Amino acid sequence: RAKKTTEDEATDTDPSLAAEKLLLDDEVRALDDFVGDLCESFIEYGGQYVICARFLRFFFRHDFPTKITKSVAEKLLPILNLLSVEDEARDSLQLSLLQSMKGGLPSVDSSSRDSSALLDVFAAALKKANKLNRQDYFYMLSISFLSRNMASSFQRCECGLEAMKKRLSGVTSAIFYDVVLTSKQLLCDKSGTKESMVGRVIDRCLDDSANFQMQDKETQKLWQWSPSNESATWKMALDLLDSVKDD
Repeated sequence: RAKKTTEDEATDTDPSLAAEKLLLDDEVRALDDFVGDLCESFIEYGGQYVICARFLRFFFRHDFPTKITKSVAEKLLPILNLLSVEDEARDSLQLSLLQSMKGGLPSVDSSSRDSSALLDVFAAALKKANKLNRQDYFYMLSISFLSRNMASSFQRCECGLEAMKKRLSGVTSAIFYDVVLTSKQLLCDKSGTKESMVGRVIDRCLDDSANFQMQDKETQKLWQWSPSNESATWKMALDLLDSVKDD
């Protein structure tokens, strides 16, 4: 067994990295090799089988090290849409998403926040996975993580908001719109539970009328998320979240 490094020991004081300290370095490497073989098999043979998709979702659960989650997301990047199950019952989809979340809003249920590294995994995948649509499992999972973090950061941490701005730089306007509007819904929800949070994400992503592309031209123009007007759009997003206090 490999000894923990100083960097590893630092995770002991950070609850967002609790999963990182469950396994030692050599154990994580062995698991990563195993996951790599599974992903290769899925790409070559398993994408057509529902049971294989459900099994690979297992590695997005919150109790797996971020390195493993990142490895699966990167290896399956071209076919992340195949982690979706056709005509999946809502209860089944919601359970699958719930198993990946540590909690709802930390300010309400005292759950720990997600690590920056994990949030970066989902943001990076959304920027590159061209085949994903709003009804896909991995899209909903990513929106759940990113909107949870944005809402939590808005309540507690200005530095977290700045990190979120950088993390979302490069996603499409449609994705940015979904993250911000979902974050607002989470802040409006007084229960703050992860069940309620995931339910709201599913509702939004399955609602075609909430799709950015279905909004009027003026709304789409206002919410353009690009380097040329990023600052103005970000300020508008924060103003929208701030309006929750007045509701």
